Amino acid sequence: MQNFLFLIEEELAEQERRLKEAERVLARAPEGYLKCKERKSGKAFYRVKASKQEQNITRKPMVLGSLVRKRIHEKVRETAETNIKYLKKLREKYRSNDLNDILPQLMPAYRTALDSLPAEKRSGKLVIDGERYVQAYFDPKKHIHETITGIRTRSKSEAIIVNALARHGIPFSYDARFPYPDEAGIFYRPDFTFDLPDGTQKIWEHLGMLGEIAYCEHNAHKLHLYQQNGYVIGRNLILTMDDNKGNCGSGYIDEVIRTQLLPFFR
Repeated sequence: MQNFLFLIEEELAEQERRLKEAERVLARAPEGYLKCKERKSGKAFYRVKASKQEQNITRKPMVLGSLVRKRIHEKVRETAETNIKYLKKLREKYRSNDLNDILPQLMPAYRTALDSLPAEKRSGKLVIDGERYVQAYFDPKKHIHETITGIRTRSKSEAIIVNALARHGIPFSYDARFPYPDEAGIFYRPDFTFDLPDGTQKIWEHLGMLGEIAYCEHNAHKLHLYQQNGYVIGRNLILTMDDNKGNCGSGYIDEVIRTQLLPFFR
């Protein structure tokens, strides 16, 4: 829910910016509106003032351009005002029914019962093929975000990715060990590993805490290791990240899946 609400806030800010820009332009715009007439010599353009007086501006491109710009920004102002009105209503009325937002609303007895059930029988979940979605490594202190697959992730952004992959029916392994160690013999675990139908493999890393230098340095080291072993961004390595407020939109993740994974599973 927070990710979608963040998108609403972003769009509200953009519409308010466009409204202010339109009002700034209109405050300096010339009086009147544009009128076009057919003449034997071609089209003629006139500036019509409030007094209905018409001035031929066919040979005055500066005035002509100003009137065109004025009308464009009038439409921008009109649509921005409408968009702001309905975005504010949507922000007020929107209620998420994503699993991660619904679960905390359940009474404790239901949450406890849900956790005690096998993944394939959990109420409100997809029926999961145990070989289709694999949690290769699990730390109960770190993997705390529930998903529709029964897999638990370290972050809400990763939960969004898991849920989106499941909706699209794309099999994956979560936190599977990368087969090649670094120079110190340490093995890393990409967030997601995909065995593609053509026999090749892709990995997906989602970066969440880029505001922390140590985190950035750690992931730079991982990316170097991936690159040295033939995993390249845009080819067989998917790289996504949270924004500067720690959010990751589901629309953004869906677009990544549609463009970088779905073509391999059709």
